[in-house]
Amino acid sequence: MPEWSPSRELWAFYLTFGQESLLHSAVRNYHGQMKQTPGLDTIEAEWLHVTLQGIAFSDEVENTSIDAITELLAPQIAQKPIPTLTAQRLEVDLDSIIIPVAPTQPLTELRQLIRDTASTILGPSPLYQLPGPRIGFAPHISLAYAYSSVSEAALASLMESLKPVPVDLNVKHLSLIRLKREPRRWSWSYERRLPFSAGERRKPHGFHTTSRAESCR
Repeated sequence: MPEWSPSRELWAFYLTFGQESLLHSAVRNYHGQMKQTPGLDTIEAEWLHVTLQGIAFSDEVENTSIDAITELLAPQIAQKPIPTLTAQRLEVDLDSIIIPVAPTQPLTELRQLIRDTASTILGPSPLYQLPGPRIGFAPHISLAYAYSSVSEAALASLMESLKPVPVDLNVKHLSLIRLKREPRRWSWSYERRLPFSAGERRKPHGFHTTSRAESCR
């Protein structure tokens, strides 16, 4: 990403998990095992997230446009319930170890709502496309990134040792963030939370989980 210097920040919409204690507990356990594998940078709990949609660099779009997107989106989000999500198995994707999040359909619909709303304000200008899985949009939480070469044998041994701990996620808000790309990590300097509907939350039929996290940051 040669155009993304350390001083640039990107407006984007994420799901964040600052207070999901059971998710954090599971991730700490994974990270403890990952530290035995050279070449991996683990992601601190405060930066755990699901990427939904990039918008534009802060030096390429007016703050008033971002405010307009947010104000148009907020009442729609306030009427939109998100079912309990499940973070269950672990996978390797490109240069990262991830936990896919299910069900995907509500998050795909949420992403499209964000895209449509942003396009209403910004017009036909293309939205920024953040890195994602090879198969396209696939909601996930990244646990670690490879910062140097990791052997196939070491990676296979690590993945064999990681025992998935199913966790339910009660997502209560959508986050507008200003994303920074720093050496060997992503972080954000600003977060505005748009609450989802407080309607009844149910686990989708067909998913079995054993743990429940009570709240999100």
